[in-house]
Amino acid sequence: MYPNPLKQKLQRGDLVLGTSLSAPTPLVTAILCKTGVDFIWIDTEHQAWATETIETLPVQMRHAGVAPMIRVANPCDGFIRDECRYGKRTATPRWQRDPKREQSPLA
Repeated sequence: MYPNPLKQKLQRGDLVLGTSLSAPTPLVTAILCKTGVDFIWIDTEHQAWATETIETLPVQMRHAGVAPMIRVANPCDGFIRDECRYGKRTATPRWQRDPKREQSPLA
């Protein structure tokens, strides 16, 4: 398990800052990591970035002490598992199931 400085800061009630990845390149990632952010948000739902394009960037972020976070394009379990395999700290589905709505006769 990797250390999670972001989680530790949140537990202490410290301010955490993050940014969004604008281009999936090692150079942009390195520059963002040097700005002092606590996390970098990777949005694959609204960006046409394949897993193969961003697979090494979370490792680079972790080595810099920055938590990688990702919003997955596809909410299926297999896709989320693949994203987490590359070391992303958090995989956020674009939608979450609502059990109440699914049980409703009006759904």
